Order: sequence, then C-alpha cells, then structure tokens
Amino acid sequence: MPTMFGLVLMGVLLVGAVAGLVLWARDASRRRGSRSTGAADGSAPYDEDRAAAEQARTVDRNGWV
Repeated sequence: MPTMFGLVLMGVLLVGAVAGLVLWARDASRRRGSRSTGAADGSAPYDEDRAAAEQARTVDRNGWV
C-alpha cells in the first residue's frame, strides 16, 4: 500500500503531465495554424515604396512626433 506522500506525489505528477500535454498541443496547433497564413514570418521582401507611403500617411494624420 503506497503512503500518503506517494499518493500525493503521483497525483501532482499526473496533473502536471496532463497540463504539459495540453500546453504542448495548444502550442503545436498555433504553430501549425500560423504557417498557412503566408508571409507572416517576415519572409516577404522589404518594399521601400510601401514603407514610405505608410510613413507619409502617419505623418499626415499625426504630425511629426
């Protein structure tokens, strides 16, 4: 018959294992979902014209900060 300490320790380990599996599954699904969005990982080439246009719009709206 296991001692009370052994039972508590096994319970804590079981809860930790289940929580770890849940967190791992959530992380894996997020990584898998974000790959299909395209160039969200920064692989898109830098577009100077677009950056300049965005900066001009920001300055027009907010002024120089």
